[in-house]
Amino acid sequence: LQEATELYRGIYQDIVDAKPLADAAFMLGVSLVDMGRAAEGHIVLKDAFQVQPDRRFRPNFFPPQVNTALANALVDHRSTGDPQHPYGDNRRMLALANRLGSSALVLASLRQGREEPELFVAIFGTQRRVIEAELRVPVREAEGRLDAFFSRWLSCTPVTETRESAPAGREVRLDTSGSYALYLRQPTRRDFHSLGFGAGTSVDLGPGLEWFARLNMYTSLSDPYQDLLHAFNSVRLMSGVGFWLRRGPVRMFARPAIDLHLLGDFVATTDANCKLFGTDHKLCDQSSIADLQQRVLVGVNLAIGTHIHIGRNFFVAIQGSASTYFLPLTGTDRLNFPVSGEVGLGYRM
Repeated sequence: LQEATELYRGIYQDIVDAKPLADAAFMLGVSLVDMGRAAEGHIVLKDAFQVQPDRRFRPNFFPPQVNTALANALVDHRSTGDPQHPYGDNRRMLALANRLGSSALVLASLRQGREEPELFVAIFGTQRRVIEAELRVPVREAEGRLDAFFSRWLSCTPVTETRESAPAGREVRLDTSGSYALYLRQPTRRDFHSLGFGAGTSVDLGPGLEWFARLNMYTSLSDPYQDLLHAFNSVRLMSGVGFWLRRGPVRMFARPAIDLHLLGDFVATTDANCKLFGTDHKLCDQSSIADLQQRVLVGVNLAIGTHIHIGRNFFVAIQGSASTYFLPLTGTDRLNFPVSGEVGLGYRM
């Protein structure tokens, strides 16, 4: 029942048809009261009446303690319910407006006034993320008062120039990040590390599917034994079709890709004579030199990460990835299997 209630709220079932959500919530509240968890049950039952305030039950259908809990929850709802928020708080309304692509939501509820039924109307604006205007009026006067109410609100609403956006369901994301990489196979006796930055883009192709491309640039740091004769730069380009899943503000993804890795001036050796006198000296053992200058490695990459939304369009991007290279056939035995981690910021368009 708890999972059903959360699922129905997550898909805004109370706006489409309130009964399934109310059924789950009422039964959850009754179950909690039966288990002796009266305080939790009261909160759930009050929320259930918020969803379906006209719900009633036959007398003595439930045990006496449940009947009392239902009556108390209804009284509490009537006395403390917020007519401005019949469908939840501002955060929930903002999420709904973003899903609908709307700049404002009109929220309405009908309540019993002191003398006659009254209509409550509230307008939630996504720009300020608050209730921007509200109206409380007897139902018999609503027809004449509503036009004036909306006219006053619209006259204070800023008019902005709109641009043609991507089709629905095709979000475009851009991000940049700091990056760290380490090769699991390298010609040096001790690991050397690489630092750099990355930039990427992705386009939603449909539910759970996206196309993406990423460019990373790295500069290597010296290894402890200085087997790497000098720092080198490298460039990686990755692209493919990925898979994503979103839960609230968190968007998780898995991205298999083709990885093209262009190495810069890469020369490494474990021979001390080569380090002291240079690689062209006669005392230098040429067989100890790993020379991968201007070599292009081709392989596959798998990245797993998440986007954590921190605003309407901004997000924090975190991901880890690993690659394996298989081309050229004789060029991957000395340098291979890079693993990397990235943290950065992105923007959703």
